[in-house]
This record gives sequence, C-alpha cells and structure tokens, in this order.
Amino acid sequence: MSNGFAEAYKLDVNLEFIKKKSGFSTDKELANALGVSQAQINAVKQNGKIPGVDPFLMNLSRLSGYTINDLLLEDLEDREMTIVARAAVSVDEHRKLIGLYYLYYFGTSSFKGRETSTDAAALEFGLLAVYMDPADGMVHCRADFGLTRDEADERYDACHELFNSHSILKKGFQSILINKYQDDLFYEGTVNMTHGHIFLQCAAGAKDNLSMILHRPDSRAPRYIGGIAAALSISKGREASPCMQIVGMSKYKITASEEEIVRHLLLGYPSIDPGPEFDHVLNYIADAVQYHNEQTPVETHNMTADLADRNTRFVISANLMTIITRIVIQNLFRVIKISTRDDDDWYHFCKLFINDVQKK
Repeated sequence: MSNGFAEAYKLDVNLEFIKKKSGFSTDKELANALGVSQAQINAVKQNGKIPGVDPFLMNLSRLSGYTINDLLLEDLEDREMTIVARAAVSVDEHRKLIGLYYLYYFGTSSFKGRETSTDAAALEFGLLAVYMDPADGMVHCRADFGLTRDEADERYDACHELFNSHSILKKGFQSILINKYQDDLFYEGTVNMTHGHIFLQCAAGAKDNLSMILHRPDSRAPRYIGGIAAALSISKGREASPCMQIVGMSKYKITASEEEIVRHLLLGYPSIDPGPEFDHVLNYIADAVQYHNEQTPVETHNMTADLADRNTRFVISANLMTIITRIVIQNLFRVIKISTRDDDDWYHFCKLFINDVQKK
C-alpha cells in the first residue's frame, strides 16, 4: 500500500474523535471497549495501519454508530461540525426578534371549574422586551405580566419616543422597564430558535418559571411582528397549579376592543362539530314541541301532563349536558394546538394596527 493511498484513510483521526465522544480518557479504555489490544490502537493512530474488519472495525462501528465506510473515509468530526453549523440559526435571525411586544392572555387566578367572568373581563395584559445583551452577545427577554390595559400602554409609551413622526424604541428600553417600574414582577430569561420555532425560557426568581413556544415564520421580513405562543407556567391565586395558556404577542399596540382581541386569541374556538348525537337531541326537542302543540290548551293541563313536561325537560337537559361536556373535553382539555394558520391569522390581525406613528 503506498503512502499516498494510506493518507486517504481517516481512521486515525476518527479514532481520537470517537474516543473523546464516547467519554474515554485513554487509548487503553478505548481498546478494552473494542475488545482489541492497545498496540492495535497505536498502530492505527501512529502508523496509519488499517486493521481487520472483525473484530476491530465491526466493534468500532457498533460503538460509534458510524458505518465502516464512514470510519475509513470520512473526517467525522469535521462532518458533524458542518452539520451543526448548517443547522444553527444565525445571529441576524435572532436580531429580528429584538423589540418590545404587547402580551395578551387570560388570567389564571380563578379556581378550576369556577371561572364565571366574561372573556373580555378575564383578558390580561403584559409586555415582553427582547434585547441583545452586549455582555454575552445573546438574545435575552424580560417580561412584565399581570398589567391592566392602561398600565401596559403606559409602560409601552415610556419605552418609545417620537422621531420624525415615527415612534421608535429608546435605547436601553429593557432597562427603562425595570428601573421605572421596580414594583412589577419581572421574568428574566433567554431566547432560542430552531428553523421552525422560537423558544422563550424565563423565570421570576424562585417564584415562577415560564416557557413559551411560537412558530417561526418562514419570512424574509426584516423584523418579527408577533405570533401566538403556547405557554406553560404556574397559575396565580390560591391554587398555584401548573397550567397551559395561549399568549398573543404583538409589536404593535392593538387598539381593538377586548372582545375583538379575545376572538383572535381563542383561535376560532368553539368552531366544533357536535356530531350526530346533537342532531338526535334536536330531533327529540322538535318532536316534544310538536307533541306539546298538538295537546289540549294550557288551561286544561292536569298534573300528569305537567309531570310529563318536566320529565321531557330533564331528559333533554341531561342529554345536552352530556354532549356539551364530551365536546368540551375532547376539543379543549386534551391538547391545545396552535396551527400555522392560527399564527398567520394573529399576524395579520396585528398588522391592522400599524400606523404612521408606529412604523419604524
């Protein structure tokens, strides 16, 4: 075998890479794992010798998960670094997220199953600052929850200034929030991305942790406007329980009514098909009404007829409650999914509130 041909093989460098990747600190440990001698390892690494297929290469393939062909011909460390580099989301893509966002979500302080307030009354507000920290060059986030609409507007306006009829974020806007509103409970954390999603992880000291996941739109737009997040946190109030929420994010101040915001935040619920059981109950009601109309006038009703009416109402009520409960459980209490269409609908809703003062 000529020296030039031997140099084409990458087994020597791959052995060192696999040794480190597998957690072995010495060649002897690697040799023991492969069932070969340390001298065989040295022959490959120092002299470029190609060992036999069995047991050396076969055991190395089982240990590492690479094919024998890859072990011999590919620089595996270089290949994995290339894959990671291609998979990583660029810093410029992270920078698109920088800005101040309104947060819209439902309060969680009511006891489970005892929520009686209207959707609009249950709506709460917050702000999310996404910024680049010069200390580490990473994108961070700072969230302020539990605000009224007026409080959110006040804090949002405090972080902006007018420039040539446009509202722009002040430098250090994330510090303005925490310095000016020190009594607020702030969540601090980091922002990460994959090619398909945005992840926000933040905590309010030892009081609470919050995770939010959003779709990352496939867009060449210079900045991110907002989206719908699936959020996991601890509920407020006396029952501090793990809870899942839907949170709307918007870089623009949405001036629509609470009812209109809620309509978009509910992702179109309850657009649910109740199924054939509901038709059966409706037919039952129609038949009961027809029967009632065909009977004698009200003044001739006796106790038996009245009892029959009450029994009919009870049967109808029981059937309706059974169907409604099943539909709600099936559609709202199993899995909350935010589709790309939901996210796109929210995006276009936010865009309605871009005006000359807010454009940058």
